[in-house]
Amino acid sequence: MLESLNGDADLFVSQTNPSPSLTSTFDYSSQLDITHDQVTIKRSMAKNISGQFFIGVYCHVRSSYQLKWKPTYDPFYHNILNTATPVVNGEKVSRTFD
Repeated sequence: MLESLNGDADLFVSQTNPSPSLTSTFDYSSQLDITHDQVTIKRSMAKNISGQFFIGVYCHVRSSYQLKWKPTYDPFYHNILNTATPVVNGEKVSRTFD
């Protein structure tokens, strides 16, 4: 979930483009004019659910936002995803999620 703290930030997700945004390709987006934007990806929607997902935020320079990630696993993929290692900017990150 993307929470716009100041201004209006929009959320973009791609399975192929490492920098999804309003001006580039993306597979899923939430561009609402409200405080919260959210994308839910279901197994039936994803091209390859076991692949990687790239998250982009598009906003004005003076905007501020908070991005919250809460994975909810389909039971079919639970064991695979539960052992996956998150990567941000090419670096492995902690598996601590709020």
